[in-house]
Amino acid sequence: ALVSSNAVLDDKLKTFSENQIAERSASEMNLQIRLDEALAESTALRANNDMLVKNNNQLTEIQNQLTSNIGVMQARDAALNEMITKLTDHNTHVNNLLQETNNKHFSQLQQANREKDRLAGLVRNSG
Repeated sequence: ALVSSNAVLDDKLKTFSENQIAERSASEMNLQIRLDEALAESTALRANNDMLVKNNNQLTEIQNQLTSNIGVMQARDAALNEMITKLTDHNTHVNNLLQETNNKHFSQLQQANREKDRLAGLVRNSG
């Protein structure tokens, strides 16, 4: 009876051990699947990060180009404003000279008309 009781215990122990091994194998397989999924996700995240770093570098380069372009545009704007100021001053000077010349010519024309009228009067009076 003791021998058969030991055999039953041995059988139960063997079954328990097999069940434990099967459970551990299933658990390890499940962990391996989760590990593989995590690795795949990590690889995808690394690839995304690399792309974001590349995009960020491109955006920084574009920003630097735009900053440079803004500097060039501001310099051109300043030069154009200076030219506009000089042209405005020149036009004002030319307009003043023209006005002065027109005033002189008008005055000379009035003087000539007065002289013409005086001479015409003399001609009328002498005849």
